[in-house]
Order: sequence, then C-alpha cells, then structure tokens
Amino acid sequence: MNKVLNYDICVIGGGPAGITSAISASRLGAKVLLVDKDGVPGGMSTNGLLNVWCGNAQSSIFSYVFDKTSKKTASGRKIFSPESLKPLYIDMLTKKGVDILLHSLAVGVEKSGDMITSVSLATKSGEIKVYAKTFIDATGDGDVAYLSGVPFSMGREEDGRTQPMTVELMIGGVDTTRAEFASARHNPFLMEQMQKYLADGRISFPVGLIILVEALEPNTAYCNMTNVIDVDATNVFDVTRAEIEARRQIPQIINFLRENAVGYENCYAITSGVYAGARESRRIKGKYEMSYLDVQEGRKFSDWLVPMADYCFGVHNPNGKVENISTKPVEKGGTYTIPYGAFIPEGVKNLLVAGRCISGDHYAHSSYRVMPICMAMGEGVGTACAIGIKENTLPTELSPKQIKKAQDLILQGIKF
Repeated sequence: MNKVLNYDICVIGGGPAGITSAISASRLGAKVLLVDKDGVPGGMSTNGLLNVWCGNAQSSIFSYVFDKTSKKTASGRKIFSPESLKPLYIDMLTKKGVDILLHSLAVGVEKSGDMITSVSLATKSGEIKVYAKTFIDATGDGDVAYLSGVPFSMGREEDGRTQPMTVELMIGGVDTTRAEFASARHNPFLMEQMQKYLADGRISFPVGLIILVEALEPNTAYCNMTNVIDVDATNVFDVTRAEIEARRQIPQIINFLRENAVGYENCYAITSGVYAGARESRRIKGKYEMSYLDVQEGRKFSDWLVPMADYCFGVHNPNGKVENISTKPVEKGGTYTIPYGAFIPEGVKNLLVAGRCISGDHYAHSSYRVMPICMAMGEGVGTACAIGIKENTLPTELSPKQIKKAQDLILQGIKF
C-alpha cells in the first residue's frame, strides 16, 4: 500500500550535509523530514568509517560535534571515532524536532511545471510519497536534482574522469608507540616498497597511496588505501565493481603493512566501511558555478551561505597514479566563501542542494567536498529554506534582505 507524508521541508540524504540541513531548518520552526538510505545517519562519517575531519568552515553544528567527539593529533589531524557519532547525530536531530526516515531510497520525482510536488521513496513498506513545500538534495550524488531534470557535469572538464572510490578500513594490532601515521605517505622506503609490490603483482594497481590515520581507539589505525578508478558513482554496475575490487585489495594492503611498516607487524583488519566512498560524482548546474579561482583567491561573496571555508585542492588522481594535487588554496592563509547561487539548481524553484553535488568545477569541488565544509553548507541551506517557509518565499528566490537574515543566523550559531 502506498503511503503519503507531508512536510514543510524534506531533506533527502542523511550524511553530514543532510544532518545539518535538517537541524538548521527545524530549529527555525519548519516541520522537517530527514530521509536516508542507510540504517543510521552520518554517511561517510559513520557508515563509511572516514575518521578524520579534513578542512574547515564556520559551522556551529560542526564545532559542537567536534567538541563532543574529536581531538587534534600532534600532526594536526582532527580525528574521531565513527561509532561515537551515531548516537550523537540521532540525539541532535531528535532534540531539534527532526523526523527521521531510514532505509529509504529516493527513486522518483513528481513535478508540476518547475516545482517538485513529491519525491517517491523505495522502502520495505512499499512506495512512500513525500510531499513538501521545499526539498533539499543532500544525497552527495545529486539524485533528486537529477530525477528532476537538472543538468549536471561530472569529473574533469577535459575528459570526464572522476576521482577514485575507496573503502575505508579500520586496522587492529597496531603498536601506536612506534607506528607512523601522517608521514607514512611520504616515507621513501614505504613508497619504494609499494612500487616493488605493484611491479610484481603483490598489490593490485591502482593501489599506491599510503594513507594511515591515527585513531581514538587503542592500538588501532584507519587506512585510506583501497583505490578503484574509472567508476561512475551513479552507475550501480560500476559501484558494484568498485565494492568488489576494493575489498579484494584489503588483504594485499594488510600484508604490505605487516611486511614493511614499522608498528604494523601484527596488524589485521577489524572492519571496513559499509560501502565504497565516492569522492566525486554529479555536480549540478546552478545559478553560479564555483571555480578554481574562487577558492585559490579566497573570494568573499556578498551572498554567501558558507563562510570561512578552508581546504586544499585534494585531488586523488583519476588516472590512479600517486600524484595528489594538494595545493593550499588562498596562499596567504585566508579562507573562501560559497555563494547562495551555487546551491540553486537550474530549472527547479523549490529545490536547493547541499554537499559535494553543488555547482562548481572539478578543482573547486576537490576543496569543498570535505565533511566540515559540507556541514557548513547544510547549515546555510537549511537556514535559507526555513526562512523561505516562514516568509512564503521560494528558497531559490530569497531577497538580499532574507539572505542577510540567513547569514546573521549562521553567524549566531545553533545552541544544543
């Protein structure tokens, strides 16, 4: 039997951007539903086992989560335990009055002209239709925008190739008094050994980068080394191949670490991410497209929804070669902003996007795709949508005065 739900705002996607979108909108009085395909919110920060916060942006929600769960290591990395975020996210959402619907995948959109009327969800209970005044696409892949007919781009401008997909890995049996972490990828011996293992087939190309991250859990580390290239993260056949190939690489990586890395002589795989993480897929065509130069030059837009964003151009080479492009944006240590127009998709008036699927070029995307910046995106977009609901304005048509109101609320922050 089909079921029907009605809300002011429906957020599709329960990763970092979706969580902050829902909280920000609900705290301003909107009736909000957060829909996620997984069994627990958090996306890569929980189910994906990505235990490090890369980059930064001004977000009171991120600051709260960091203070509750995370710490900065001697190397400057900001690490956390993914398991600790699961109850925290649920508590934050429910305390702010957000309704949550899990195990639900957006598979269809109904429109009337340039307005979405409902989104169809595939669930164990059959199809559920959610009607809302405003929708927020926080799926990462821009699924709702795509189903609504919004044009998009994908990958590098010159050839369409996207960054690799990776299954994150938690490793036990690590002697953390001796083990290398932040410097491991720059260790000449390890890099030389990696090339030898690749040459004789003991490790499968395109594994090559050595990324080992400190953990809060005793005698453990997190490993970001599986690598699958030429994957369209919106193609179920490609993603299935990525899952299979990445998990075949895990025993090879463990063997390599045991035989070569100091402190990893007795290491073993404890668990891996529920799914392969996609660094890059659809980037919607929006009212404004963020460019490489916007990031590099630290542009400050008057209509920003994300202030003080800061991260390098973190491009994992689509060719699979060990050639990360990690140039620091804003040479003098400044930050950049993301304008309102980057969240507005072409052709749909009651939809905004948040997360890595916003409008931007390949290199700008490689900076703003990280979780703290995506959380700030959600905080801005959720705030803007709630103001639109309160003042009977479509979220894509906020006035400069309403955008300023959203900015003031973002700077004021959210109290928990």
